[in-house]
Amino acid sequence: MKTTTIVLASLLVLGSVMSTADVRALDTLVNELNTLETAMAKVQQLVLQVERQSGMFNRLLVKKLGRVREAKTKVLLSIGRKQPPRAHDSPHSPAGAARDQNVQTRHTQWISVSTQLMSEIQQSERELLDLLQEARRNTNELWEAYANLKEAEARTTRAIMSGSR
Repeated sequence: MKTTTIVLASLLVLGSVMSTADVRALDTLVNELNTLETAMAKVQQLVLQVERQSGMFNRLLVKKLGRVREAKTKVLLSIGRKQPPRAHDSPHSPAGAARDQNVQTRHTQWISVSTQLMSEIQQSERELLDLLQEARRNTNELWEAYANLKEAEARTTRAIMSGSR
C-alpha cells in the first residue's frame, strides 16, 4: 500500500501538469497496482495458512513415527527375550522327540511372523519419513514461489513508478 500512496501523491502533484488522458492512464495503473498488492496479501495469507497446516500435519506424522519406533523396539526386545528351544535331551523317547520337534516348529513360525512384522514396521517408518520430507519440500517450494511473486511485484511496481514520471 505504500507504493499506492506514493503514486497517488505523485498524481496530486503532477495532476495540474498532466493531461486528462494521462491522469486516467495513471489512475488505471494505480488500480492495477492496488489489485496486485491485494493479490499478494492474499497469497501471503495462503502461504502462512499452508505453513500452519503443514506444521500440524508434520507434528501428527512425528507422533506416528514415534509410535512406529516404539513398536519396532518392542518387537526387537520380544525376539531377544524368547530363547530358542533346546535340543532334545533323550533321543530314546519318541514322544519327547515329537514334542521337541513341535516346539522347534512353533519357534520357527514365531520368528518368521516376528520378522514379517518387523519388515512391515520398517516399511511404515520409511513411508512416514518420506511423507515428512515431501511435506517440507512442498512448503519450501511454496515459499520460493511466494518470493518469486514478491520479486515480480517489486519489478512491476518499479515499472509503474518509472512510467508515471
